[in-house]
Amino acid sequence: MNNKLDEIMYGKERADNLEEINNKELKEKFIEYFGQEKWDQEEELAMLMKIGLKICEDLYLDPIPIVCDDIEEESRLDIEDMYIIISSKIIHNKLEAVKSLIYQLRIYYQLVCISIDDETEPKRSEWVQDYKSLHLEETILKGNYISIYIDAYAYMKHFLKTILGINYMHMDVIYDE
Repeated sequence: MNNKLDEIMYGKERADNLEEINNKELKEKFIEYFGQEKWDQEEELAMLMKIGLKICEDLYLDPIPIVCDDIEEESRLDIEDMYIIISSKIIHNKLEAVKSLIYQLRIYYQLVCISIDDETEPKRSEWVQDYKSLHLEETILKGNYISIYIDAYAYMKHFLKTILGINYMHMDVIYDE
C-alpha cells in the first residue's frame, strides 16, 4: 500500500466483507464458545456496571472494570490492576453482588482520596492510619472494626437506601450502631 487512500480503501473493502451478526446470533455464539453460565454472569455484570457507574458518579471516581471470577471471598478490589472481582458464588444473588460492588467501590474511593492527598475528605487521615495497620492481624482478629470497613459499610447501606430504595440491616448489630 503506497498511500493513505489505499489503506482506507483496503480497510473499507475488508469491512464490507464482514458478516453482520444480530444479538441473538451473538448470544448463541458466545454460549457455544464459553457456555451458558458465562453468558448469565455477563448479563449480571452488565447490571452491576450500570450501578457501578452511578456509584462512580456519586463519588466522583473514574469507573473501573468489574469482572466475575472464582475467588474465595465475595468480592475483591485488585489494587494493582484497578478492577473489581465479584465472586462467581454470589454473582446471581443480586443483593449480595450489589452490596459487594458498592463496598469495593467505596474502598476504591478511600484509596483515591489517600493517593491524591485529598484534604477535603474529613475521614482521610483516619483511613491513612487504618491502611497502615491493615497488616496487623490482631486488628481484625480482635474484632476491631477499623474506620475503612465501617465507612465502606456505611456508604453501602446509604447507597442501598437512598439510591436503590433497599433498607439493609447487618447481622452484626455493631455495624448498624
